[in-house]
Amino acid sequence: MTKNDEAWEKLFERYQILEEVNKNGCFKIEASQINQERESRLMAKFDHIVNLPKIFRDNNLSILPLSRSQYIIGHFHTHLPVKY
Repeated sequence: MTKNDEAWEKLFERYQILEEVNKNGCFKIEASQINQERESRLMAKFDHIVNLPKIFRDNNLSILPLSRSQYIIGHFHTHLPVKY
């Protein structure tokens, strides 16, 4: 388990993120909340789907920026397969 995986597990538990996504379709999280565990810029940038934290992959979740200080977590299609 990576440091990001561990940090996201804590955040999901602390803020009941999965429950909120299942109830409301998404969850908005502040960069300051993410920063409580690790730097938000490291925790919210995933260039490839394999880089998503385990809890995101297991629950078909993605994260997108809403602003410099806020992100949204939900069932978004943020990565597409590339055919060569």
